[in-house]
Amino acid sequence: MRRFLPLFLIFISACQTLPESDPYIQKQIDLELSERDDLIVEFEKKEFINPVRYKEYRLYASKLSEFTDDILNKLNQTDYSSTGTDSLNYYFDWLSSIIFPFDNSHTYLNNQKQFCHELIEESKILDVNVNHHLQLSIVRSQNYCLRNLLEDPTRGNFSFNKIYPVVIENSKVLKRGEGYRARILMAAVDTLAPSITKVKGHTIEINNNGESVLNIKTDKSGSFIWEGELIWMNNFDGIKRVFNIGSDYTVE
Repeated sequence: MRRFLPLFLIFISACQTLPESDPYIQKQIDLELSERDDLIVEFEKKEFINPVRYKEYRLYASKLSEFTDDILNKLNQTDYSSTGTDSLNYYFDWLSSIIFPFDNSHTYLNNQKQFCHELIEESKILDVNVNHHLQLSIVRSQNYCLRNLLEDPTRGNFSFNKIYPVVIENSKVLKRGEGYRARILMAAVDTLAPSITKVKGHTIEINNNGESVLNIKTDKSGSFIWEGELIWMNNFDGIKRVFNIGSDYTVE
């Protein structure tokens, strides 16, 4: 019996390091949730001042808050060590997609995710409930993302290195009495990451400003439609974007 006593003491000591209900851990969780509420209020204030820039931020923050509460509720209702870790994996992967591009390596989130997996494995060996510890890791990860979203002023921005004015005229040939109309706007391009335009059945030319120019021969009368897509990958966030394009014209 004596030879098993040290192992028994080690087991008891390990269990004491992962209590099922720790008032200190719960207090930390409550503090993190209180900070989360304060951060949400800050998002709402910034959206009120600058809705164009911060509306997307606030929507992210609200969705993240709801997602986190859902995970916390599940942890209150069941033991994750017995139900698996799919929800936790999905949660941390989703956080990683939000925090890009200001933490490309996702070091903090990866560490928290690994910590949660280690907790679950320990809980299976020691037969203890680690849900409070998982909850603390989750709310800390949540607030880490919210703080970065709130503090980083460039999220959602695009990177361009050239701007120039563009005049788009309805027509250069007018009849007397008709009004001349033109749209004037500022264009911005990234010459280091030019867009790619594809139009079915037609060849696209690129001018000196990096604009795609579509030329179609009008050797037949009738109404016609052209369709294609514009593909662009911004160097700022590395995300590939595909836009459907198209229009119609009539040849008399």
